Amino acid sequence: MILDYKNLHLKIVNEHKAKKNKLLSFILQGAIEENNLPHEKKYVVVEYTTERNNHRSIFNYIIQSLIQGAKRIIPKKIIQSQLL
Repeated sequence: MILDYKNLHLKIVNEHKAKKNKLLSFILQGAIEENNLPHEKKYVVVEYTTERNNHRSIFNYIIQSLIQGAKRIIPKKIIQSQLL
């Protein structure tokens, strides 16, 4: 999977209060790589497989595959070991 991005920022929002959780957003931002561009030294491309559940739709397989790829690219290396 190739996932190029620049200036990635994530915010955690409480749906019930429509309010941002600034502390958790700050912690989350520190756990992710902000950029993943081909000309950078830390550029990441991953190869992986996702097993398809034949009882679910093809769209479920596509979404699960994208989530698995993003979990291997976006977090910093130290956090990836905890996710996988």
